[in-house]
Amino acid sequence: ILKKYKVFSVKTVFLNGNVYAQSTQHSPIYGYYFGKKENIEQWRIYIPKRKEFRFIGNVSTKTIQGYKQLPESGKLLVITKSMKDSMLLSSLGIPAIAPNSETQFVSDKMLEELRGRFKNIVLLYDSDLTGVRFMNKIRKQHHDLIICMIPRKYEAKDISDFYQKYGRNKTISIIKDYIKYLKHEEKIA
Repeated sequence: ILKKYKVFSVKTVFLNGNVYAQSTQHSPIYGYYFGKKENIEQWRIYIPKRKEFRFIGNVSTKTIQGYKQLPESGKLLVITKSMKDSMLLSSLGIPAIAPNSETQFVSDKMLEELRGRFKNIVLLYDSDLTGVRFMNKIRKQHHDLIICMIPRKYEAKDISDFYQKYGRNKTISIIKDYIKYLKHEEKIA
């Protein structure tokens, strides 16, 4: 998955020629590589243990993480809030993408293209206040999207946290149960 998504462990981050951050055993740094644009490498750096400025990079805010890794078409696509969640879902056989931040969404043009490629599109953001607020905002604009959240009783705000807490089998089980529910409710074809 890391190779497929071009994610690398980073030792040192330079910003404008100066050392910005260095990886340690207890504070790793990851680099998401998005290729070259106008002959300049495009990177998004993730420093998960930081409280502020956990992400830095020179990637456009319009970049859709995981888009290049999508299959041509399929029954299901998940739009989630992070590259980490996209990669996890992909490892479970579920195509997924993520805007550059939870407070953004794909453009109308891209959404139309994705609707032509995937039969069902599910929106899976965090179950915290920010995630719920933006899912509701998106739902009002795009009624055909299927909204999904990790139930709060699991005390996991996103699918990656759920996986870490409950493991692969329980994660697959909750996904299958939700798909069965959607089919029963006739929200998914």
